[in-house]
Amino acid sequence: MRRGLKGAITDVFGLGGLVLMLAPQVAVAYRRDTTRPVLGADLFVMLTDVPAVCAGWGTLQQRSIRKASPPALAKMSFAAGSMGPKVDAACRFATRTGKTAAIGSLAELGRIVAGDAGTTVSTQATGITRE
Repeated sequence: MRRGLKGAITDVFGLGGLVLMLAPQVAVAYRRDTTRPVLGADLFVMLTDVPAVCAGWGTLQQRSIRKASPPALAKMSFAAGSMGPKVDAACRFATRTGKTAAIGSLAELGRIVAGDAGTTVSTQATGITRE
């Protein structure tokens, strides 16, 4: 482990990604699709190169998903080698902890943590809210 940005602890866990603890209870994952190391966090953020999870990805009907409940996302289909593992991890985290997971772009990290960007997954959400 080593000290990172603003005193955060960074660690590579050997599963293809980096987890940063931005604050005592905020875990941010970059290119990582597991929740095991961050179950104690109050917020689990997965960063990717797209602004949010999208329904209808790559089609004329593509729409960003702003908020979703784990059961609503579980009914949707996402690419196994792309957004699928992130959505699965977000749903597992939210379901197991009762807390919020988020998926969005690295460039929007501050807004994602504030709840103003990306896709948030929470057991408090009802269904799916699209932008």
